[in-house]
Amino acid sequence: MKRKSFLQGTVLALAVSLGSVATAQTAPAARSRLVLQVSDADPAKGALALNNAKNVQQELGAGKVDIEIVAYGHGIGMLGYAPSGVVEIMSRQSDGYAYVRP
Repeated sequence: MKRKSFLQGTVLALAVSLGSVATAQTAPAARSRLVLQVSDADPAKGALALNNAKNVQQELGAGKVDIEIVAYGHGIGMLGYAPSGVVEIMSRQSDGYAYVRP
């Protein structure tokens, strides 16, 4: 009697595993995430960060990628404010964003 229960459990576990594989294969792809750093007052570097964002959107599709530009230090005058740029970038990385410093 125990052998029958073991076999039923094995078959059930296999069915659940196969169901998980099928679901994983049909699930939509996760959105890409990118955070770009601007920490210099050099307008060329600010423009480079914007150009990088544009290129990523063109390559991956604007609707398939989340892009944030974090300005801090000398770059703060170019793009706005975050209380701590480094903490902001750390937070974005922990959320799955790729990190690029142009």
